[in-house]
Amino acid sequence: MLGCVKDGMGKAYISKMIIDKYAYTNELKLTKLPNELETHLVCRKDYIPMIATYLKKIKL
Repeated sequence: MLGCVKDGMGKAYISKMIIDKYAYTNELKLTKLPNELETHLVCRKDYIPMIATYLKKIKL
């Protein structure tokens, strides 16, 4: 994903820790976002990912 963003194919919402771990800090334009953003899991209607059961069990 980071390689695609670096090549201009899109944007990503990803942890700074991951960007640093894979040494992309100087390769990407970083923008700090507010902490109150929500994250959503998006998938096809006919495919329920294995993580769905786990997510239903925990209280976020």
